[in-house]
Amino acid sequence: MAAEELTIWSIIWRRLMIFIRAAGTRAVMNALFGFLTFAVLLVIDLIANSLKTIQGTMLDVVRTLILVLGLFFWSRAITPFIIRHRDLSRSVGKTEASLIPVKVLRWFVFALAVGCLFSFLPYLFNLSLGPNSEPKNPNTVTSIDVIGAFWLIGFSVLLVGFARFLFLWQRTADLRRRLMLWVIPIMMFSVAQYLQRKAIMPREIFYDIVLYGFRALVVFSTLFLWFRVEWIPHVSRSQKNRILIFSALASLLSLTAFILYLNTPVLERYAIILESAMTVSLLAFSSYFGLIFFNALFSLSSTELVERRAAEVQSLAKLTRFSSDVLTSELLLDIPRLADQITSLAREATKSDCAWLELNMKPVFGAQSNEGTIYHSYDSIPAEIAERIINELSPSIKTFDKAERSLADELALTQKPVLLTSGYFINDQWLTNGLQDGSPKQLSSLIAVPLLHKEELRGALYVAKQREYGFDDEDVTVLTAFSDVASLALDTARLLTDSIEKQKFDGELRAARAMQKSLLPNRLPDIPGFEVSAISIPAYEVGGDYYDFSTLWDNSPIVVIGDVSGKGISASIFMAETKGIVQALAPMMMTLRELFIGTNDALMRNIGMQGFRRSFVTLAALSFKGNAIKYARAGHTPLLIFSAEGKYEYIQPKGMGIGFVGKNIFDSVLEEKEILVEKGETIIIFSDGLTEIRNTIGEELGYSGFAEIIRSARFEPDAQKMTDRILRDVLTFAEASSFTDDATFVVIRRL
Repeated sequence: MAAEELTIWSIIWRRLMIFIRAAGTRAVMNALFGFLTFAVLLVIDLIANSLKTIQGTMLDVVRTLILVLGLFFWSRAITPFIIRHRDLSRSVGKTEASLIPVKVLRWFVFALAVGCLFSFLPYLFNLSLGPNSEPKNPNTVTSIDVIGAFWLIGFSVLLVGFARFLFLWQRTADLRRRLMLWVIPIMMFSVAQYLQRKAIMPREIFYDIVLYGFRALVVFSTLFLWFRVEWIPHVSRSQKNRILIFSALASLLSLTAFILYLNTPVLERYAIILESAMTVSLLAFSSYFGLIFFNALFSLSSTELVERRAAEVQSLAKLTRFSSDVLTSELLLDIPRLADQITSLAREATKSDCAWLELNMKPVFGAQSNEGTIYHSYDSIPAEIAERIINELSPSIKTFDKAERSLADELALTQKPVLLTSGYFINDQWLTNGLQDGSPKQLSSLIAVPLLHKEELRGALYVAKQREYGFDDEDVTVLTAFSDVASLALDTARLLTDSIEKQKFDGELRAARAMQKSLLPNRLPDIPGFEVSAISIPAYEVGGDYYDFSTLWDNSPIVVIGDVSGKGISASIFMAETKGIVQALAPMMMTLRELFIGTNDALMRNIGMQGFRRSFVTLAALSFKGNAIKYARAGHTPLLIFSAEGKYEYIQPKGMGIGFVGKNIFDSVLEEKEILVEKGETIIIFSDGLTEIRNTIGEELGYSGFAEIIRSARFEPDAQKMTDRILRDVLTFAEASSFTDDATFVVIRRL
């Protein structure tokens, strides 16, 4: 039995600890001090009932001070349950915080209803009162104090709830001043009422007018508390309807409580001074919540506008979030998904029944070329219906008449948003079997907004509603802002895609350049009696120029230089094929002429005449035997030879480009020339990228200018330094750091 009792007491103790932790230690301590003040007041009342000599004004003042102290403690104890820090925090948004007063108002009505019921507590006790409501025995004194304690606690609850109502979103610098302007008339009225009851202030018409004036002043000061009630405009229509109901109930219940507690003998006996403050406060509550009622009533007409503004702010917040998220997301790599996301957000932002997007990645929307990619996105509308609206709906008469200008034509012509607010341009007669579930059966309002980029129409965004006059100019503004961000996102996605493709292409070009560079000889030939240096610089990543070294059938060394028509990848491919043919044929040929004829025949067979008309190659070659060289050219630039004395000569045997003409003409024109090279002479074979380079004023270097550069460079000690000097001087003439055409040359010096 003892163990069972111990268990029960432990459960009670745990429950008590849980309550203390939930309420807070301070709240519990304040409640204990509140009970203690009521106990002290009960002892004083029992003593005063026995000793009539101590009754009087001094006792009333002491009792009032104790009651005020008890009211203070109970208000502090109740505050944590009613006012939470987060409710009064500025971090809570107005829309969220506007729901808090509605909850407080509902709770306040409940508290007032309970307070009205508490007014009937004296009927539950057997009270024995004498003249002037004096208790006849100690039991009556105790009963009056218990009833008064309940009333005082209830009044504390109402005061704290009212304070919570005042401080929600009214925490301005002057609120405390306005609150004091409300409290001071209440105190003045309470003191005047007490003085009149004690016959200190006579009951005359003048003093009665003063008392009524104090009551009116309390009600009037309530107006100052009502100012700047900022949360009501942010409440939705349904919440305003609740405010109207609860504020009306609060006003009526406060007035009812004022009537019930006015001139109540028990309350006058228990709180002779505070009774007046309590009753006049109830009158102030009635006035305050009456003003709240009319404020909510008069703001009903602006509810739709406020909700619309809130929706616009929410839409712009989503737009900002979309612009910050999408521009850093993987959606930029997936344009169809990005288009779907834009369509969905446009529908959500405008609260439309359906939306669709048409996007054309051409430079000009609607161009007849096949370039670019067209994207479509549909949200809650079939594609065939959306296409018919775009192409057949006439914005001028809101009907489908192909003789009128279509919606697409209107956007293309004006590049401005189109707003249609009425006209049943989609109805049941349009619909076919098998349409999407949830698709609108009727559309009466539409906005079409162009997607522009640098004044070029790239597409359009459409939203539609079933309701007539479902959109206005503000919706157009919101959707236009949304379309601007959408256009930016789409252009960014396209640029990112192009950038990725360019990076891939650049990587392929770098690989091609490395491959082409590997096709050039990695070492220079060892030709007895001659010193050789060579260089080839493409204008782009890859080029059509090349040089090579090989041998003929009799092992005599040869130097070959080539220049393919055109630049870039196609020229480099043709160059590689030409190099392969020359390398394969050279060891089998007796002369340079035979080598060129064989190369021309091979290329003619491989590519065909149609291909040669688009591309051809010029070749020049030197073969060495002793101090004699043989030179042949197939449409290439002439050979430049400098004597030891500084005289130069361009040697240009006949020959046409390989792949340019057929075999008969090519063979009949081609000739090979033999040259004796003396000691100290320099031979240069080069491509036209060197002689055709121009300076900043458009002057071409030309053959004579190139010869003068060679004249200055021939004094360099070796062929390699001479090559570097020639390259530097040519670029100096052009005042540039690179060539605009492929540039290749080979320097050969007779030792």
